[in-house]
Amino acid sequence: MKKSVALLTLAWCGFIFVVVTILYNGVMTLIIKETGLGIRRFKQATEHVPTIADNPTSKKIVIVYGSSLIRAGFSPDTFDSEMDKRGFDTISYNFGFDGLNPEYQHLYAKRIKDEFQRKGRKIDTVLVELNPFQTTLTRKDHDQSMSDQWHAIFCTPTELWDITTEDPQRGVRLFSIRYLKNGVSSELITSALRLALKLHDPTLTSKDYAEVVKQRRHIKKHLNLQLKIDLGELYGNQWNFTFRGARMSRRYLSQKTLNLHEKLMNSLRHPIRLEQDLKKRIKFCDIVKLRFDDKLIDEFIKMVHTFQSVSHQVEVILLPQNHQWIQYSLKTKNRLNQVFNRIVTETGAPVKNYQNSPEINANHFSDTTHLTPISGSEVFTRLLARNMAIQSSLASD
Repeated sequence: MKKSVALLTLAWCGFIFVVVTILYNGVMTLIIKETGLGIRRFKQATEHVPTIADNPTSKKIVIVYGSSLIRAGFSPDTFDSEMDKRGFDTISYNFGFDGLNPEYQHLYAKRIKDEFQRKGRKIDTVLVELNPFQTTLTRKDHDQSMSDQWHAIFCTPTELWDITTEDPQRGVRLFSIRYLKNGVSSELITSALRLALKLHDPTLTSKDYAEVVKQRRHIKKHLNLQLKIDLGELYGNQWNFTFRGARMSRRYLSQKTLNLHEKLMNSLRHPIRLEQDLKKRIKFCDIVKLRFDDKLIDEFIKMVHTFQSVSHQVEVILLPQNHQWIQYSLKTKNRLNQVFNRIVTETGAPVKNYQNSPEINANHFSDTTHLTPISGSEVFTRLLARNMAIQSSLASD
């Protein structure tokens, strides 16, 4: 009898273990899928940094580094094509990532620096994006919950050990995330669960808008199918070496895919969605008033210094602003100008502000802040290349 009970207990334990394992793997798969522009994009980009640093070609390396605004808004194919027309032989890369502030961006910048120094190479030009709403007090407050996540991923073992000697409890958490949890923190798991429960869906304020959302999902479904056809094995990559960090490139896409993409962008610009997007960014980023956090500005300046130590040229850029939805008061403009002056004074790097570029209009955005990955990014990238072409540091030796 005891033997039967023991066997039954073991069977149940085994069953529970299998179920938990399946659930855990399912959640982890969801995390990787839903946060693909975060964890998976970082991992894929990092895998290619050694190849970029080797640079067997004679081309000048240009790295455009920043937030999701860069990820959506910079097209390496367009940039290199435009530079070639102007007599510059460049190979550019999109290092734009979601969900970071300058503190965590600086940690990752150090890893890029480390790799180039190991290869004994230098980057020809780095364009570092200053995203104003990433550097606010509000953004810093909301980013604190993800601090362990990013430190666990970006820190070297030596840096993790230094943290552990100062704060053993936190050090254990970081080592656990990095080496036992495949680089995924409990905070990220919570976020993925929210996504799984569809808590990220827009508020359906009316039946009409509910129909718009339904149609949008239908368009997105067909677009993804077309992208799979056009891109093949390139489709699943979040940081694609063929596209040098961009998610897609026009020259790889059929006209049917481009039409569907434009249709999706039009749907994303629905006023209700944009209103909700703006409210979210005000709540989590203080995107309109921009009350800056001095420590985050410090980290941005340190990041510029880090790139200067491994680059021939570093410039700071600001991407175009969607003025239909975001307007600055005079006080906000003054605060932003003070930040510009501080960056120039402390780094010597020029600040080039594209926020008011007349070439960009509301139809070049997919929401209140991000340029569309095709038409919007191409217009801005051509503008960027045109201005960069006068920089003699990119000329052939």
